[in-house]
This record gives sequence, C-alpha cells and structure tokens, in this order.
Amino acid sequence: MKACFVLGLVTLLLNSTASFAGNYPGYSSIFTIDKSTNANEVVYEVNLANASNPVHPYWIMRAQDGHLEELTSIERSRAFGISITSRNASGLQFKIVALQSHPVTVKTDPNTHALYATMNLDGSDRILVNCFLHLSGGLIPSVSTVDVMYKNTFDGPVLRLSFDPNNE
Repeated sequence: MKACFVLGLVTLLLNSTASFAGNYPGYSSIFTIDKSTNANEVVYEVNLANASNPVHPYWIMRAQDGHLEELTSIERSRAFGISITSRNASGLQFKIVALQSHPVTVKTDPNTHALYATMNLDGSDRILVNCFLHLSGGLIPSVSTVDVMYKNTFDGPVLRLSFDPNNE
C-alpha cells in the first residue's frame, strides 16, 4: 500500500502543473486518482469543446505495462464515473461517484488558457492535483479515507488534506 502511495506521489509531483497534454486528442489531463490496492491510476481529462463527453476518465495500468484502458461500466457506476452538475462557457462542474461530497470544478486560467480542476476543501477552492483513495473490504471495496493533494496557487507547494468520505 505504501509503494502505491509513493508511486502516486512521484507521479503527481512530476505532473503538478495545472494541466498537461492528454493521451486523447483534444483533451487535457487535469488530475488523477490513485488507490491503495495497486499502482493503476485513473486520469481525468477534459475537452470543453466536446459537448457530449467533456470529461473522459480512463485507466493507466501502471501495475502492468502502462497501457491505457477505459473504465468498465461497474467502475463508472460504483467508483470513478462522473456526472456533470453544471456547465458554462468558462468551465464545468462534475461529481465523481466515490467522492460525491466534493464536486470538482474545471476552470480556465485567464492568463495561460490552461484548464485546471478545483475542489472545495475546508471552505476554500483548492487547485486539485491528485486524490489517493484508501480502500478497504473484499470483492467490492469501499473508500475509507481520501488524501487530496492540492495547491493554493499554481506555483505553490503540493499540500495534503485527508478526510473520511463516509462522514461528510
């Protein structure tokens, strides 16, 4: 479990800018989710010009050979899928199934036009870098704790906040 957390932390430090080129044409990666059960990572990419599918979550199978995989229907419906809650010309807001109490807002930096994600943590919007899900249970695990890696400013240090999503 610690090795997965360290791999996730190294990944987020290497990719800790607001957004970076996505693996799918026209999309920008805005944040990732890692989990305690293995090194595989869910990447959330955004393309605001795509009206029908502006957010595209998918796996990077780091525990194997790093290939990309789409989420299964069970993964979309029980954990990593999203639902768009609002949308306007400058961004959108969505909820991740496993983190319903903490919506993600996608914004456009007015200076660089880069896309970035924010999450409200302790009453303030923070620039989202990565979420690490501590899972427990058997065949269908549940999220026991979430570590959110975030920044207060684009050039600021990566900080961490932990919470129990079941007590939100």
